[in-house]
Amino acid sequence: MTPYQRILNSKHVSTANKNSLKEQFKFLNPSCLRKAIDQKIKKWSRQTRPFQFMSQRYFQGIVTGYI
Repeated sequence: MTPYQRILNSKHVSTANKNSLKEQFKFLNPSCLRKAIDQKIKKWSRQTRPFQFMSQRYFQGIVTGYI
């Protein structure tokens, strides 16, 4: 059972919240969600790449300095 299904079957969640969740769920498109996630990951990796390069060179200098 998915988390969505568990919420809909729960007696602890109000009917209004369940109806709101159902409305949101109707408009979700898995391919659009995947595309949005991929775009955010790509953007994040571009932003962190300079820091990764700098940290790799820094640690290489430390390791080779002691050998």
